[in-house]
Amino acid sequence: MEFSIFIQGYMPGPDAHNPVKEHEFLMKEMELVKAADKHNWKYVWLSEHHALPEYSHLSANEAVAGYLAASTERIHIGSGIFNLSPRVNHPVRTAEKVAMLDHLSNRRFEFGTGRGAGSHEVATFNIHDPSSTKSEYYEVLPEIVRMWEQKDYTFQGKHFQLDTPHDILPKPNGQGHPAIWRAVGSPGTWREAGERTAAVAAGSVPKAAPPRPGAKGADLLQFYGAVRDGDRAAIARLVNAGNVNLPLVMPNGVTSPQTPISGVLQHCGLPQVAPQRVASAVAQLVALGADPEQRAADGSTMLDFAKAACPPEVQQALLGRR
Repeated sequence: MEFSIFIQGYMPGPDAHNPVKEHEFLMKEMELVKAADKHNWKYVWLSEHHALPEYSHLSANEAVAGYLAASTERIHIGSGIFNLSPRVNHPVRTAEKVAMLDHLSNRRFEFGTGRGAGSHEVATFNIHDPSSTKSEYYEVLPEIVRMWEQKDYTFQGKHFQLDTPHDILPKPNGQGHPAIWRAVGSPGTWREAGERTAAVAAGSVPKAAPPRPGAKGADLLQFYGAVRDGDRAAIARLVNAGNVNLPLVMPNGVTSPQTPISGVLQHCGLPQVAPQRVASAVAQLVALGADPEQRAADGSTMLDFAKAACPPEVQQALLGRR
């Protein structure tokens, strides 16, 4: 089980209108997150709310994320949310902020997205029809991923444009990009998140390495032992870019149905193998070019299997995130 903490600068009563007390409240929340980090909580989510006295005084969550990136060691820092409406945050600035936080946090940043909460809040930016932000959200989100992947980015959309080629910098830290999350508040949005948002990340799944001529699959028993022991050096001796997508070989020389990546995922849920060891092995194989789109006998991909059977850190590692 993983635990999260959600902070939003909640300051009820008269103290919300006292600048000295406001400062004290905000700094106490920073200390709360530092304590959560020391006690191995997995996530902190930082709200983005505007002009909502008492309810939330945390409006510049990207600044808070940068502060926490420098003052914590383990906890994952998530935007809860970054508002994707171009009328609130220009998409280029959002892409830049997320990538920079990915570096400053050493890949601990989680990209939570949404459209804003309530008509009063979005009216701060002269948005008087909250439903109008829906089409903005679905236009902007895939374009942010494109900005990270392309060096000469241009776009002509309904809600924002970039006329001449620009290289949006920095790019995310290492392979892939931060995990993308969607804030939902209705059954319809849950359905849309599954049908549309999840597909955004597909473009950044690492490309599979082709098998080298004459390459042989790794020894299955030795490989499984290395995974269970968390022995990265042994995994490196057994698996390389030439055989990372080849079937593992049984001691009698017969090829097994498992490749290294599918073999590792089989360890999800085993009590004798910590999830961190599974995630570490997955990340190591993905860096070598393991194919997350490999298909099992039932037609499901490794990504499908991981989503059904593995914890989030394994799923993120399969997408090139550690």
